[in-house]
Amino acid sequence: MAIPDYKTGIKLVYDNFSGEGEVVIKNNFYKAGTLMRLDVLKDWSHEIDVMYEEALEEWKQEMDGIREKANAERDNKVVKEAEAE
Repeated sequence: MAIPDYKTGIKLVYDNFSGEGEVVIKNNFYKAGTLMRLDVLKDWSHEIDVMYEEALEEWKQEMDGIREKANAERDNKVVKEAEAE
C-alpha cells in the first residue's frame, strides 16, 4: 500500500473582526498537472460546500431561538399591558 504524499496547496485565512476570508494558493499547486488540480479543487469545493451548509443550518437554528425568545418577550409584555388596563 502506497503512503499518501500530501502537500499543502491552499491556505484559507479569515479576518475574525471583519468576517472576510481569502484563499492563499501555494506556488507548488500550480506546478501540479491540470487534471490533478481539477480533481483536488473539486474535492475541496465539495468539502467547503458541506461545511457551509452545516454552518447555515446551525445559524438558522440560532436565529429561530432568538426569534422565539423575542416573540415570547413581546407576548409577555402585551399580556402584562393588557392586565394593567
